[in-house]
Amino acid sequence: MAEKNAHPQSLQAQRVTELLNEIHSLYESKGIQFTITGISARKLKRAQANLLAGRAVRCDLFPFAFAEIKDPNLISFCVEFGSLPPVISEPEMAADILSAYVETYLKEDIAAEAVTRQLEPFVRFLRVAAQYHDQHLNVESVARESSVKRRTVDNYFGILEDTLLGFRLPALQLNWRLKETAHPKFYFFDSGVARAASGWMRETMPDNWKGFSLESLVFNEIRAYNSYQRKERSFFHYDVAGSLDIDIMIETQRKILQRPSAYVVDLGSDVIVDGPLTILPFAQFSEALWAGKIF
Repeated sequence: MAEKNAHPQSLQAQRVTELLNEIHSLYESKGIQFTITGISARKLKRAQANLLAGRAVRCDLFPFAFAEIKDPNLISFCVEFGSLPPVISEPEMAADILSAYVETYLKEDIAAEAVTRQLEPFVRFLRVAAQYHDQHLNVESVARESSVKRRTVDNYFGILEDTLLGFRLPALQLNWRLKETAHPKFYFFDSGVARAASGWMRETMPDNWKGFSLESLVFNEIRAYNSYQRKERSFFHYDVAGSLDIDIMIETQRKILQRPSAYVVDLGSDVIVDGPLTILPFAQFSEALWAGKIF
């Protein structure tokens, strides 16, 4: 008989949803703990599977954070190819790994789960959506450029979020009688995956894409820290047309306006402090973040 504090057992239950009932029974009767992995709960919900409400703790896993890589020489590489573990482990194979990842994701996870009846429109949508990585989400533009109906595009973005391939960053609305942007931004969970999905993997990265990719790298570092450290902070972006663009705003204390700190993160080597504004190289920003000095 298993002891109460036995080591957790790891398994994938997403493809065999009936296992969840057995997991529930073993946990209740013998105290056996399990680690259950999966990319989303879509299939489980459709099958009305036992979701272990109140008995399971959710833990999100991210691509490598820079705090795990700890090699400043790889920062530019991460900007271009992201930080998925296989990519970091075999950098010379990065383009092939990322291209295969997107291909496998489309054929095995999207098609096999039957979350979309026709694969071809989704493939067209994915390529266009990836080209809008880290930009204001304009569903109409994506629908027009991918020749997919707007309602279908809305559903496809929901699929990307449900399968953890992408997420939205909402716009903060302060109602200061300014032309504040209300559209969220949309990010892929890894800039290398976004590049592969966009069809630009074998081409030279445009300078503006490098800027989007660096922003994505910074934001995913913040998201990983927020999740792993159980900070549970909310994030926003703030944009006033033609005058102000704050890429990422971090909620540091709920419902209370306090002295804000502002950071500019770049690929340089100099630290510059000017009042509340601090310019930090990415490596130093990551170090300060994980030391709890940012939030």
